[in-house]
This record gives sequence, structure tokens and C-alpha cells, in this order.
Amino acid sequence: MEHEILLEHLAVGPLQVNCFLVACPETMEAMIIDPGDEPERILQVAERCAFKVRMVVNTHGHFDHVGGNQAVVTACGAQLLIHKGDLRLLRSAENHARAYGLQTTPSPPPDRILEEGDLIEIGQLAFEVLHV
Repeated sequence: MEHEILLEHLAVGPLQVNCFLVACPETMEAMIIDPGDEPERILQVAERCAFKVRMVVNTHGHFDHVGGNQAVVTACGAQLLIHKGDLRLLRSAENHARAYGLQTTPSPPPDRILEEGDLIEIGQLAFEVLHV
């Protein structure tokens, strides 16, 4: 069965990383994908849209994709999800940022480790994990 989705896009941080807020219009439950920086701005969009943020999903563990994890997870009580192949990068994000002359906030550990074929469900929506 197909469902409509609500989608908001922001380009965040000095590297202008694509961050997406994806929500189910029936429940207004949402996930934030790659909150790399500017968590306050991301949270303002979620609040303006009346999204109930239930999870943060990182497409990969680079510092510019995970820098806002801590603030968003803490503010929303959201679960953090990332693919098992990116755990090392997630844990070393601070060092990776320093190599580029930048700083980032350490990420909390993930609540759920994803694998190929897993489903991420938010409200009435389901997304299949494809590891590329």
C-alpha cells in the first residue's frame, strides 16, 4: 500500500549537508535523516511542522552527517539508527572533523544498528534499508 509522505529539506553546516525530515501525515510521527549540524534550526522546522520526532537516521557516519545527533536525540527522546558498516566512522567523527579543521559534537551510541533489508517504520510509513 502506498502512502503520502511529508518531507522537509534543509542544507546544514559549513559543508551544506542535506538533512531531511520525513513524516507520516496520518500520525505526524517523523524521522530526521542526517542532522549534520544546526540542530536548533532542524528542531525549529520539526516544531513548526508539528512533527513528533521518533528517530534519527544517519545515512553514514561522516562527521558532517552526525554532528547534530546528540542535540536532536536529547531534545526529542528519539532513537538513533545507523548501518553496522558505519559504526567506526560514527565513533571517530570528532577526529575526522579535526582533520578538516572543523569541530563536531560527539554522537551518542546508536539505539538500533541497521542491516541490508531492515525496515524503518515511522507512523504508517515503511522504508527498506539499502546499503550502497
